[in-house]
Amino acid sequence: MSQPSSRPSLVYTANLWTLAGHPTPRREWSLAYKLRKIEEAGFDAVTAPASAQLHQQIQRRNLRYMGFFSSSDKRDLAPLLEAQIAAGAELTNVQLGDDFTPISEGTQLTLALMAHAERHGAYASVEVHRDTATETPEKTYAIADAYHQKTGKLMPITWDHSHFAVVKHLKPFLFEEVLLRRPELIQNARILHLRPFNGQHAQVPVTNVRGQLTSEFREWLKFARALFQLWLAGPRPGNELWVCPEIGPVGIHGYNLSTMPPAWQEAQRCRIEISKLWRDLNCRR
Repeated sequence: MSQPSSRPSLVYTANLWTLAGHPTPRREWSLAYKLRKIEEAGFDAVTAPASAQLHQQIQRRNLRYMGFFSSSDKRDLAPLLEAQIAAGAELTNVQLGDDFTPISEGTQLTLALMAHAERHGAYASVEVHRDTATETPEKTYAIADAYHQKTGKLMPITWDHSHFAVVKHLKPFLFEEVLLRRPELIQNARILHLRPFNGQHAQVPVTNVRGQLTSEFREWLKFARALFQLWLAGPRPGNELWVCPEIGPVGIHGYNLSTMPPAWQEAQRCRIEISKLWRDLNCRR
């Protein structure tokens, strides 16, 4: 497939999860105010599970919408996908199965999901994530290969390389070699979750107490550059890439530690640095 002639674009997507309990759990912003601040911060879109309230609020703002759901039950895929579509989702990111899901079952879930998406003329993508059917590179590639064998198509994948980096306990100099091993699958993607990571932590701080970029984030930016370069060299599906500077908050999942800057503050700075990187790469083309 030849590359599109026009210059590709990024769709900066904020995950509502980042703003959970912000600025404090007792004074958490309303949904309407969160969406206002997301738009003001320069994001183009928002991602979260569909709801009637979210649909109503997004319609009032100049924001695009990416749906999300998680399921291990094939019977739930159609109604969950339809709920995202009804809420206006242009794309839907999906976490399938759990860490005990065998490759054969993960393949069947993927085939069923994509069949439902095709039936509705929608785009769905399977996220690589711990505690899902795609929690390791080996399981992900096996499911992708089985999907290709069954359909003749590349499996749509949402890449969040932070999970693979931790599973493989990677040092930064191995990021590109290990994480970009299947370029055709990365170049086929329309969604990237860009959470800064290293091989010990699925999320590292963007900034330090002085507001300066951390050395860990700078190391990760080198990988982000290589990731963008790889995607840009491919067919560039849709000629736009939805990127989510996904910074998990303090709370039950423990992505952001209590000693780190607030997740929403970090997500904004991450978006700014990604934007600089993207502009630099496009100016060099």
